[in-house]
Amino acid sequence: MRKVAIFTEGQTELLFLRNLMLHLFDPSAVSFECFELFRHNQRIVPYRYSTPNPSFHFQIVDVHGDSGVVSAIRERAEKLFKDGF
Repeated sequence: MRKVAIFTEGQTELLFLRNLMLHLFDPSAVSFECFELFRHNQRIVPYRYSTPNPSFHFQIVDVHGDSGVVSAIRERAEKLFKDGF
């Protein structure tokens, strides 16, 4: 399974990307975890989608503003690499 982390500036972009991926990929081949950052803490948002044996797993993180995207990636990069993203 390939794992991809995507950081967005807002909820609209998160939902757009999630729906786009469901149209670009076979829905039975993908899974999603969706989070929002709130005061540097990750909270799960209710847009999770899973299938039994996905070929692709996407983690989409809403950082609530374009000024926080780069710092959110920097803060999480090492852990994401360790987790196989």
